[in-house]
Amino acid sequence: MARPSAPRGADGTGYLFLLNHGPDERLVPLGTPGTDLLTGTEAAGAVTLAPLGAAVIRLPAAQERA
Repeated sequence: MARPSAPRGADGTGYLFLLNHGPDERLVPLGTPGTDLLTGTEAAGAVTLAPLGAAVIRLPAAQERA
């Protein structure tokens, strides 16, 4: 199961930590596009997590999303 968590930085930037604790690949939908900090690629629509995989997605500050 993927477990999201999204703490906010002082400037309002969000960080979405996705962890797949299971033995199967998981597709995790994203409500807001961001940047995958582990790969440096843009993440939009959904992120695929490998078994026991992880992703850290930097989300734009709230004023940038408005």
